[in-house]
Amino acid sequence: GGRDNSNEENQDNEFTTVPEDAPSIPMLAVSFLFFGSGMWLADVMADALVAEKAKLEPPERRGAIQSTCYSYRFFGVMCAVPVSTYLYTAGGPCTVIFLLALFPLCTIPAIYALGEIPHQPIKSTRDQCQEIWNTVCSR
Repeated sequence: GGRDNSNEENQDNEFTTVPEDAPSIPMLAVSFLFFGSGMWLADVMADALVAEKAKLEPPERRGAIQSTCYSYRFFGVMCAVPVSTYLYTAGGPCTVIFLLALFPLCTIPAIYALGEIPHQPIKSTRDQCQEIWNTVCSR
């Protein structure tokens, strides 16, 4: 009994064709670097805003803002995983990357809702470092 190798030969001869308009690997790597850096920076800024707002909480509610923010973040990630999986399957990576670039822009109008004391006196560098040190030591 001979073995039919025609199926194996067909599999070996198949090639993946890359579209001509596909980005190069270095371009993809740089895009991921900027995306990752942007996410990291946004996370740091969000944590800083939450920490500043937490200072204004009354002592009996201390930590409520932070726990609420982390709950919302967890809920958002749990919703984003299946949605992004579906979008990736249906529309490809371009759709997901486009939405990842678009959604942060939707938060820009919320900036005006953040309260800020205008023309607040700026503390000296020594006072700022002392405040940071006191915060670190209080944990």
